Amino acid sequence: MSSCLEHLKETHQIPLKDFAEARDNYKKIYQELKSFLLPTIINKANNISNNDDRTRRRYLRLIQPCVFFPALEYEQTSKLLDWLQEKVEG
Repeated sequence: MSSCLEHLKETHQIPLKDFAEARDNYKKIYQELKSFLLPTIINKANNISNNDDRTRRRYLRLIQPCVFFPALEYEQTSKLLDWLQEKVEG
């Protein structure tokens, strides 16, 4: 058995094909991910006066969420998130 199939069976158990829950609406996936990671940050930032854009940007930089994953998967995860963002934003 290939290491890919072994990994699949030992971890997520998502089939390689015919996965009923698969989606290709990347914009929706990206929006759902952002809404999961950023809801309180966005709400708090939106409550800062629109006249004070500098403070709002500084606030957003300071409190960006962290995404935790195994160190061995850093490059793979970073590239996946970049790829997803590029698919959505062009």
